[in-house]
Amino acid sequence: MVAEKRRSDRLMLTIPLEVRGVDAKGNPFRDEARTITLNRHGARVQITRPLRIGQTIVMMNLVGRRETEFRVVGPVSPITEQGASGAWSVWI
Repeated sequence: MVAEKRRSDRLMLTIPLEVRGVDAKGNPFRDEARTITLNRHGARVQITRPLRIGQTIVMMNLVGRRETEFRVVGPVSPITEQGASGAWSVWI
């Protein structure tokens, strides 16, 4: 079996976040979220708001008060009839 090569190691680390962006209707939003895992190139984030693939969001680390833009890659688990899965992959 060939080992999967990653660009950087994943860390299981919970960091409280503030996520800002514009929803599908053009309305600005500001929601609380948290990381599930992260690496040098992005993170899996738990958030209750559905996000759009390709959408740009701003995430602020509420511990260090640093922020940067991320692009939404997609849901970590499938979207159900009840709505968003709650976890999304985002990358710088």
